[in-house]
Amino acid sequence: MKSKPLSHAIGLSLLLGTLAAGQVIAQTADPKTLGVFKAWNTFTVPVEGQTTCYALTDPEDSLPKNVNHGDVVFMVTNWPGEKNVPSFITGYKFKDGSTVTAEIGSTKWDLFTTNNSAWLREQGDEVALIKAMKSGNTLRVKGTSDRGTATEYRFSLSGVTAAINSINKSCS
Repeated sequence: MKSKPLSHAIGLSLLLGTLAAGQVIAQTADPKTLGVFKAWNTFTVPVEGQTTCYALTDPEDSLPKNVNHGDVVFMVTNWPGEKNVPSFITGYKFKDGSTVTAEIGSTKWDLFTTNNSAWLREQGDEVALIKAMKSGNTLRVKGTSDRGTATEYRFSLSGVTAAINSINKSCS
């Protein structure tokens, strides 16, 4: 895991960048750290007078080793009106129209891509992925950059249940 200040800054910029893509942000404040749960950090941030909470983790391994991946995180966010929304965010743009694959054990989920972010299409898939994350050990995520580079990341799921419980308590 990157240092707390770096993860904090990365998480905020990724969250705000993601929010800016879908919402107008009138005001933001610095995120408040909720806690560190093994491989996962949790934060709250006020956005337009409402609280958004998120948990994030950095990859333990990034492939291929010889490319610049930029800042890469897997996040679970509680937006006002939406709970436990997983997303994958990279430091590069995905290939247009490409799909990202998330895998825990033998179960796979396809995520659609927009610029440098990937999201599940269906709420039912979000519920299933979160459930698998809570019972799994490792999350593998594969994608393709806009340059055609196949990438793969391995994320630890150690602490994810406590991290999700933390954001659910703070942003119910």
